[in-house]
Amino acid sequence: MTWALGLDSAGQTAGLTLYAALARHTGLTARTTMLIALGGGATAALVTVPGPSPLLVTAAVAAGMARGNLTLLRGHTARTAPWVQAR
Repeated sequence: MTWALGLDSAGQTAGLTLYAALARHTGLTARTTMLIALGGGATAALVTVPGPSPLLVTAAVAAGMARGNLTLLRGHTARTAPWVQAR
């Protein structure tokens, strides 16, 4: 179990590193759609595919990448509350 969390964390780190390039080359709607599809596909693969191990490793890393990118996407699209004044 620990190694699976490590693979997911490695994917998150890679996703966080690659987000700037992804944001530069894609629009917000395309990026959101692509990341949700990647996360869903990777999660579905982890649930349904019995092996081989390299495929499961790839799916775990891809799920982590999607999660890391979605974290930054949420921060990128966040809006401040209308009652908060800019300084």
